[in-house]
Amino acid sequence: MATKQSLDLLRIVHYGANSSVEPADTFQAALLFFEIDREEGIKQLREFPQSKLIDFLCQNHKLYLNKLIPEIEQQFLRIIQLEPKHTSTALELFAQFRNFVNELKEHIAFEENAMFPLLKTSWSGVENQNSQILAHTHHHHDEEIFEVLEALMNKSEQLGHLMPFRMLLEKLKVLSSELRLHAAIEDEVLLFK
Repeated sequence: MATKQSLDLLRIVHYGANSSVEPADTFQAALLFFEIDREEGIKQLREFPQSKLIDFLCQNHKLYLNKLIPEIEQQFLRIIQLEPKHTSTALELFAQFRNFVNELKEHIAFEENAMFPLLKTSWSGVENQNSQILAHTHHHHDEEIFEVLEALMNKSEQLGHLMPFRMLLEKLKVLSSELRLHAAIEDEVLLFK
C-alpha cells in the first residue's frame, strides 16, 4: 500500500507543495501514482483485492455511458446549432462517434458478462492459457476502440479553430484519457495480478 512518504510525494506532485489536501483513500492514491509513476502505481494497485478493482472498473463503465458519452453527444448538437456551415462534418463525426459508442458498449458487455465473471470465479488461479486468450481478446477490443477514437479526435482537431469543435475535442480527450487508464488497469493489473 501507499506509504506515508509516497502519499506526501503524491500530494505535492498532484496538489502542490503547500496543499494539505490528501487523496481520499489509498486506492485513489494508487490511481494517482499510476498516472505519475506507472510502475509504482501498478505495484500499489496489485495489492488491492480483485473485487475492488472490478468494482472500480464497473463504476467507470457507468461514468462513460451515463456522463461522458452523453456530454459528447450534447456537444455534437451544439455544433450543429452553432456552426450550420459545418453541419455535414459534425454529422459525419457524430456517425463515427455512434459507431465508436456501439463498439464500446460491446466491449463493456464483454467485460461485465464474460471477463469479470471469469476472473471472479477463478481468481485464485486463472489458468495461464485462459488469461492469455482473455488478454489477447481484450487487447484487440482496446485497439479497435482507440483507432476509432483517434480518428475522431484527428478530424475534430482540423476544425479546432472553432470553439464548439475545440470543446468537442477536449471532451474526446477526457474520454480517451479515462479509457486509456481503464485499459491499463485491466491489462497491467487485473489480468496479470
